[in-house]
Amino acid sequence: MASQVGARLVFKNAQEALVKAGVNPNSAILSQSYLRFENTLSTTKTSYDFGVLNNQTISGQTQAPTEQRLNLQDAFYVSEIMVYIGKASSTTDSSYILKTYPSAQIFTTGATSLYTLYNGILSLTVNNRQIVPASDCTKFLQIPQTQQTGAANSPQDQFDGAWSNVVEPNLVLIGSKNSLFNITIPSAFTTLDSNTRVVILVRGVLAQNVTVVS
Repeated sequence: MASQVGARLVFKNAQEALVKAGVNPNSAILSQSYLRFENTLSTTKTSYDFGVLNNQTISGQTQAPTEQRLNLQDAFYVSEIMVYIGKASSTTDSSYILKTYPSAQIFTTGATSLYTLYNGILSLTVNNRQIVPASDCTKFLQIPQTQQTGAANSPQDQFDGAWSNVVEPNLVLIGSKNSLFNITIPSAFTTLDSNTRVVILVRGVLAQNVTVVS
């Protein structure tokens, strides 16, 4: 559960981590913030890259309207991370609901196949150097006790939007460096609903205007 003490500790750790990363927090505007990176799932791929910066184009995909990427002149201290799935109505849909598990009521075609995602690995590369080689995706699977069913008066899936995985050791994303998240799964999805998306959401501290953009 989030607390004032926990938030204060994150802020203190962010200042120290930014200094180690070559960023001067004393000259920056520091604030709680988040970043959100997305990709569309496919039955022909086993590797998915996620652009971190506003100027990155991944596999020809345009940036989704629900993404929140890092500006080149900023830096971001990551304290929490979560991977969600969602079913959009189109490539420009901004109203779809994030899910922590493959609900058969939402993913009517690909629910079973989507469990492949949770046997995959998450990695982070910065300037072609692998910072996080293999973080398991199993920890992102959260099947709620209360679930939506096909009944007329069914409840919604239980969901806590504040819940996420703590990142330790913490990560610092620098806008002047080429950062890339990747999820690799052991085999391609057999079936998928159209416009099924995977979302990486990170929370932490944003440091504005701290890098030199040439």
